[in-house]
Amino acid sequence: GRAKVTKEFLRERTNRYQGWVESYAAKKGIPIQWADGQRKEAMLKPFRERAIKEGKFGVYYILKSREKGPAFTCHDPKYPTKDPNYVIVRKTKLVYTHYYFYIYDEVLGPIYLRIGSYAPFEATAYFNGHGLLARVLEKAKIGFKLRENSFVQVDDPEFLQNASNEIDSSLIEKRFNYWSFLLGPKFSRKEREKLKGPRRYWCFSQVEYCLNFVFKRNHPIRDLYVRSCDLGLLTLTMDKVANIFGRRVTRRIQGKLQTVIERMDEGHHVFRAYFKRSFVKQYEKWRTYLRTEVVSNDVKDLGLKRKGLHELKELQTKMKEAVGRFAETTAINLNNGGQYDLLADLARPVIQ
Repeated sequence: GRAKVTKEFLRERTNRYQGWVESYAAKKGIPIQWADGQRKEAMLKPFRERAIKEGKFGVYYILKSREKGPAFTCHDPKYPTKDPNYVIVRKTKLVYTHYYFYIYDEVLGPIYLRIGSYAPFEATAYFNGHGLLARVLEKAKIGFKLRENSFVQVDDPEFLQNASNEIDSSLIEKRFNYWSFLLGPKFSRKEREKLKGPRRYWCFSQVEYCLNFVFKRNHPIRDLYVRSCDLGLLTLTMDKVANIFGRRVTRRIQGKLQTVIERMDEGHHVFRAYFKRSFVKQYEKWRTYLRTEVVSNDVKDLGLKRKGLHELKELQTKMKEAVGRFAETTAINLNNGGQYDLLADLARPVIQ
């Protein structure tokens, strides 16, 4: 409805939205503060657990952070034009305030939504499938015990597996649209008509898929994991890593192609095999799980042509095949580990 798009107009939109967030938090009694650099997970864990225990659905915390994100900038033309209101609008990257809305959703469980406060108000949703499955089990009145992002006990494992196989992308998209509409910037009916119904398109930015081997006894998992890492470093060549992802190595491939063991926080070690912008990793958890996980920062590495949320079923199939091939390769190595005496030779002292 303005004759000309200007920096002041875009800033006015930003100020209006930031004011709305502040008033929304005050009205609902939701804590809101700047992220101070400490780990968000540890800081927000008590608030999340309280919301789950009390069964209070909705936003339970808001964090603010200045980050780089997509933005529109206005520029006057270099040479004068017949239209005095002519302006050049470009899409670029700027640093501005982003809001992290931490939500306990009735369907998806704990999620959080990041929304930029500057046009085009990009939204990013963070979601863990274990939260959705926990809500399904609660509604079906099936007992379970959830520790962080792992089910350590469930009364009906078959029901849990079937629920996991039937996760629906349209249900996820519906909840994302609901929260982004509720917590995002507001447009009048006249503005929506001129914009032909502003809407969001959800696509995968990062996605993870895991396979867990559960051990009843704790003592064998450590030795098994260490041996698996040693053999993986020796035998997983780049051709084999590419085959795990259902691809092959060519001269045109760009990105990482390597296998490494990385030490994480608190001395936690993780074996990783990188393929372009994706990787497969294996680690032990609580001396109970041997977890194999495929992580993709670009689903095209797995052979998908599109990365929209509607491709979830096809993506699940691709990632399940990849994690299965890695587990099969690990099993073959462990079953034939006796022929790899190279590790033992390397450990012997050399006398000159």
